Amino acid sequence: MFPCHGDAGRNNRAPAWRVVCAEMERYRLLRPAGECNAFHLPAKSWSCKTESSRKPVPLDLHVAADLWLWREASPYRDPGDWIFASPHTQGKYPFWPDAVLQKIIRPAALRAGIGKRIGWHTFRHTYSTLLISNGENVKVVQELMRHASSRCTLEVYSQAVIRAKREAQRRVAEMILKDEPEVPSPRMHSDGSQPDIQ
Repeated sequence: MFPCHGDAGRNNRAPAWRVVCAEMERYRLLRPAGECNAFHLPAKSWSCKTESSRKPVPLDLHVAADLWLWREASPYRDPGDWIFASPHTQGKYPFWPDAVLQKIIRPAALRAGIGKRIGWHTFRHTYSTLLISNGENVKVVQELMRHASSRCTLEVYSQAVIRAKREAQRRVAEMILKDEPEVPSPRMHSDGSQPDIQ
């Protein structure tokens, strides 16, 4: 990702190409002396919510490559152009975040069978939860989420997944009952589900 994540739901900012070019150069997607040479936008046009939001975040190679392909296909590819420039404004402004949610993301979610209302923060919650469930260090998750403290990361954005809760319970039970004889598992129903245990 990049400074301020380009997360319109968080701070109503959208990144320009110069923000991601340093990462693209790192993967040799641009020549080292390519059109982009600054990682940060000038201070007057870039205001992030916190100091943590100003720190660069590395891009995954796949994300950098996809951004490169998008840039190649976009008519708005100058260093100061918005990455997701709106053709309705001839690239002078980015796509309006609420319009993208309403016209693209929410209909796609409905087609995928997701009836829950989705907003920009839904992606942040999901990202944080996936990082935590993959066993990533809390400090790493905090910095990737651009939070000033890990408390916000853990209390607001992350949820324990059921599998992790079940495993935690199992480990505690094993600690307590390690000298007990093994208890047989309940028999499965023919459809593969387990019977309710009272």
